Amino acid sequence: MGDFNSGKTFGRDGVTVLNDFMELGNEWQVQPNEPELFHELTHPQFPEACLQPEDPRGITGRRRRLSESDVSIEEADKVCATLKDPLSIKDCIYDVMATQDLDMVGAF
Repeated sequence: MGDFNSGKTFGRDGVTVLNDFMELGNEWQVQPNEPELFHELTHPQFPEACLQPEDPRGITGRRRRLSESDVSIEEADKVCATLKDPLSIKDCIYDVMATQDLDMVGAF
């Protein structure tokens, strides 16, 4: 499938370099004449094409820049202040900032 040292990924012929991971997945989809790898067959199976993930670049608002933040450290500090244990408060603030989800405090 690829070369560890170079990072190149190859088609089934071992020569064709595939730089697109969608193309690589379709190239290496298990064929009917190959041994089954799993006990249960799940959708999709060849000749049906592999399921492709959404392209996050095509969805506005789906991705955020890491330098941007919808939740401030002050907001995270405020919602996590309801906790008693100082270590839990610290962990809560970290999780809220990482997920940008003020309701994360409920996990503590």
